Amino acid sequence: MGFCWCRKVYYYSFAKMITKNFSIEELYNTSQIPVLQNVPPVDVAANLGMLAALCLQPLRDYMQTPVIITSGYRCAWLNRKVGGVSNSYHLRGLAADIHIESRLHARIMFDFLKDLPCVDSVLFEHGRSGSRWLHVQISNNPRHLSNWNYIADWKTCLFRLRAKPAQNTRPAY
Repeated sequence: MGFCWCRKVYYYSFAKMITKNFSIEELYNTSQIPVLQNVPPVDVAANLGMLAALCLQPLRDYMQTPVIITSGYRCAWLNRKVGGVSNSYHLRGLAADIHIESRLHARIMFDFLKDLPCVDSVLFEHGRSGSRWLHVQISNNPRHLSNWNYIADWKTCLFRLRAKPAQNTRPAY
């Protein structure tokens, strides 16, 4: 699937839709630097395509509302600028940060994402400044980690990942 997907992304070019609701461009476009400096290589574009097809589009279909990506692919320079870790999945096009409207909205998306088979980890992140977002990353060998209270602070990097429970239990809202 990976090779065929790579050819498909290359054929569509970077301006076309890669799923029903996502274009490749919105997975690497950023306000942090000019977009031409953050264009992913073809192999990373293939990963972005898989991220969109296996994770983001199913989330969009489930929510029946737009899913706004605030950070997808990051070049190494941008990743350092925003305080990302050196082995960030964003560098390989395997992660996305998602804008959230409220804690309830975030919880619904969080619970859906943690149950997807391709999801390696999903985090409800919040910075000390009060900003909040969901981070999701995919993998060929997912660990199914989730953390509803991840404190994103690039200087201290406080985090605890919990393995997904064996039972599929959902909290009451």
